[in-house]
Amino acid sequence: MVLSDDGTTVETVRFTGDGCTLSQAGASLLSEQMVGVSVSEIVEWDSEYIEEHVGMDLTPPRLQCAELILTAFRQAIEDGPTNPSS
Repeated sequence: MVLSDDGTTVETVRFTGDGCTLSQAGASLLSEQMVGVSVSEIVEWDSEYIEEHVGMDLTPPRLQCAELILTAFRQAIEDGPTNPSS
């Protein structure tokens, strides 16, 4: 993930991972939705937002799969910037 110079907006998102189809599809769909959006808005996305953008009602276990990218995003924001050269 690359943020704007002031750290408030997502400029690009990439992910790699293994998992169920829903976790991979959710990561793909939601990462596309993140570009150009403020960090503060993304951290507020909830299960309603996810279900709306995935296009189906999800049971709690399947919702966990779909929201893995948000969990990772929130963790990355909490951990702060990293230096790729180290």
